Amino acid sequence: MLELTGLDFAYERAYPNELSGGQRQHVSIAAALMLDPESASF
Repeated sequence: MLELTGLDFAYERAYPNELSGGQRQHVSIAAALMLDPESASF
């Protein structure tokens, strides 16, 4: 899901304070997609 939302696997174990605001948004989107991946329209 990280790659699908534009993030590299290097961010997989990053703490929230190590991410920029945009990166945090991408992580949140990836987490939401994991709950219902079929609703993604990519």
